[in-house]
Amino acid sequence: MNWIRVNKYLDSENINIPINSSMVGKQAEIIILIKDYPTLKHENYEKPFARQPGSAKGMIEITDDFQEPLDETVLKKFYK
Repeated sequence: MNWIRVNKYLDSENINIPINSSMVGKQAEIIILIKDYPTLKHENYEKPFARQPGSAKGMIEITDDFQEPLDETVLKKFYK
């Protein structure tokens, strides 16, 4: 079984799907999934979740030694 995935903004009733010539003449199942919101950045859409700057104020606490180098034992775990 071969498969292709095409992400396409539907701008008309006709859909052009790029396919490999080796797939021509074969049986195909086409499934169209319509997302609730557009995913392309150039589209004018409302995001499903709009982040608000400062909405976590007071919920996050950063210690004074945040910028200090990590302990050697911790570093070794990162570079395993």
